[in-house]
Amino acid sequence: MGSEELFAGAGLPLAVSGQRFDTHGIAGRVACYVAGSGPPLLLVHSVNAAASAAEVWPLHEHYRASRTVYSVDLPGFGASERSDRVYTPRLMTDALLQLLDAIIARGHAGPIDALAVSTGCQVLARAASEHPARFRRVAFVSPTGLRGSVPRRGPSGATRGLPWLYRALRGPGWGGALYRGLTRPAVIRYFLRRTWGSKAIDERLWAYDVLTARLPGAEFAPLYFLAANLFSADILSVYESLAQPAWLSHGVRGDFTDYRGRHWLEARGNWRFSVYPTGALPFFECPERFIADFDETFCDEDTLAAQYGGQDVLTVIGQRPRHRILQALAARRGYVVAAAPQMHLLLAPFLAGGVLVQPREIAVVALVQREIACRRQARLADLVEHQFQRVLGARQRGGEGEVERQALLLQLAARGSRFRNALLGEVRVLPAGEEVLQIPVALAVAHEHKKTVAHSVVRFDYRIEFWFRGRGRSRDPASVTSTPIRRRLPTRGPLTHDCE
Repeated sequence: MGSEELFAGAGLPLAVSGQRFDTHGIAGRVACYVAGSGPPLLLVHSVNAAASAAEVWPLHEHYRASRTVYSVDLPGFGASERSDRVYTPRLMTDALLQLLDAIIARGHAGPIDALAVSTGCQVLARAASEHPARFRRVAFVSPTGLRGSVPRRGPSGATRGLPWLYRALRGPGWGGALYRGLTRPAVIRYFLRRTWGSKAIDERLWAYDVLTARLPGAEFAPLYFLAANLFSADILSVYESLAQPAWLSHGVRGDFTDYRGRHWLEARGNWRFSVYPTGALPFFECPERFIADFDETFCDEDTLAAQYGGQDVLTVIGQRPRHRILQALAARRGYVVAAAPQMHLLLAPFLAGGVLVQPREIAVVALVQREIACRRQARLADLVEHQFQRVLGARQRGGEGEVERQALLLQLAARGSRFRNALLGEVRVLPAGEEVLQIPVALAVAHEHKKTVAHSVVRFDYRIEFWFRGRGRSRDPASVTSTPIRRRLPTRGPLTHDCE
């Protein structure tokens, strides 16, 4: 950028490249940087003693090539208004909503993607929870509010602020001096090293932090931050209320490594997680890997069109099949890799008996299987309607039970016909020769002391171990034969038993 563009307001350099504009509304004057063209992406920095949009500059500079990137300065930080007022999560959330109105006025009327860092994640999460239609997907980098094992589900809108601590920090006149002491260049470097978990910090960010901490009014918002007034007491409830696809990422070094509270979110289908061998800002230390994961999570038709302009889009392996793919895969996982080029899910069942679509996550294996002719009807390669005991096992709770002569009151006998079908149809699943590293634990592999066992005709006084995730124990001992066959089936793969 030219030298005439380096400074904006009060002698502060631009935090990132592009144009800076201001919005005015309930949150006061809120500054934002915009660059690039394409689908909009909103970046929200963290909240600390010297926060600004400079904290997201690697992402801003990268995505301006394929997106319209908006990097905001929250109230009290960067080039935004720094007046002496009460700073709360409500004020920060109103600032984001105010900025969204300005983004709509600039021609981006639909829902947008957004990424936030650290305490900025609480601001973004609240805005997305209150106005879900305005956010398409959200990403949280090293979010606060998930530390420890105590869930933060306080009263709605409440903060963890300590008024007595704020009064002590502000004092009758020493608040400014205290802040200047906490933002001396050496102290800022110390806290950045704790954020990185290393001495190898980003020098550009350190230099900008030193500059932004010297602006008039710089102490007002940080003093509320130090008194915990910018931390929400109900943040876990806010995270849990999100309906959009959400991505959480964090590092393993430095002060921000305790995310035990994430287990409250892991059971929710719209959350995805990534961990990096870095500090709290992984996009500074491993930008290629972080950006690849971000692109995989936030990939859509518009982004692909901007990124692969002029190419044959059909040759691009896409993620998140969404609603336009007729076969959405039975696992109902949103984050999967589609079939490779020239292997289409609609055509594959007609060309081959079974097609494995290799995923990029551990337990996601999609099997596309064509139907077979059975008694003048098209059926899947499985036992037929009246045979209650199934080759692949039942779909409910795991357990162990006796094979009954008659599975249910009105069902046909399953025991004999099961072995008869196995003999004639040779229905069997054998393990792979070795574990497939790209899909660990997806295909069962027998241990050294085990061997595979397939269905076969056996004497009924012979006891067989089947590993089964299916129906529970039989509750009717009278319905069990005098020499019962005990069964268990595995979650995946072949039948095994110890070779002792």
